[in-house]
Amino acid sequence: MNIDVVRFFEKYDADPGLRQRLKDAENMYPGSLEIRDALLSDTMLPLAASLGLEFTLKELRAYETKKKLYF
Repeated sequence: MNIDVVRFFEKYDADPGLRQRLKDAENMYPGSLEIRDALLSDTMLPLAASLGLEFTLKELRAYETKKKLYF
C-alpha cells in the first residue's frame, strides 16, 4: 500500500481546512456514485498531489479495502 494514502487521510482527519477544501471541490463536481472514479480523479488526487502526496485510484481502493476489513 502506498504510504501517501495513509498520510493523506491522517492530514484529512487532523485538518478541518483540508476536509473543507475536498468538500468544496466535490460540491463543484456534478455527479453521482456511478462516476466515483472521475470524481476522485478530479478532486482528491489533485488535492493530495498539491500536498506532495501521490497515489493512484488503485492504491486508494487498496487502502479502503484494508480499512473495511479492519473494522
